[in-house]
Amino acid sequence: SRSIKDTNRLLIEVSEWLTILNYSNIFCAVPPNVSIEDPSQIALLGSSINIICNVTGEPRPKISWYHNGTLHLGANEDVLLLSNIQQIQAEIYNCIAEKVVANISSNDAEIFVKECPPGTFFGSGICSLCDIGMYQPEKNQQKCIACGSGLKTSATGSKEVSGCAGKSHFVFI
Repeated sequence: SRSIKDTNRLLIEVSEWLTILNYSNIFCAVPPNVSIEDPSQIALLGSSINIICNVTGEPRPKISWYHNGTLHLGANEDVLLLSNIQQIQAEIYNCIAEKVVANISSNDAEIFVKECPPGTFFGSGICSLCDIGMYQPEKNQQKCIACGSGLKTSATGSKEVSGCAGKSHFVFI
């Protein structure tokens, strides 16, 4: 019911729109793929950690970060840095690779925040007692302090330098 002239004009319009769509790159040459590198981390209260979002795709997707399902404003890089970490920053993080045609969510990263008392140090994700001959008066430290030459503590987990003494000061029964 259309004339050849109208059909030709419509085909030219469709061809122009297809050319515009082709140059706008809305179609993915390589579909997006996204994952969190280390899905479970334990951080010492007050320390800093990185959460890494591995993203592939062509053209490169835009990245957005979420904490417990809420958009983390201003975070749009592959690495999310959490500085001076506090308990409120614990729990679930994920990143989303966003494209015009699809938004792909990563696996979840669960962040645990640990607090270590005096007499301990944080290493390998746990709080450990200071060894004999070491002490730590402050909480949330990553190492213990050596008593010094010839001085020892009577037990592990010493909190004070006053716990360091020479061998002759200990009474064994």
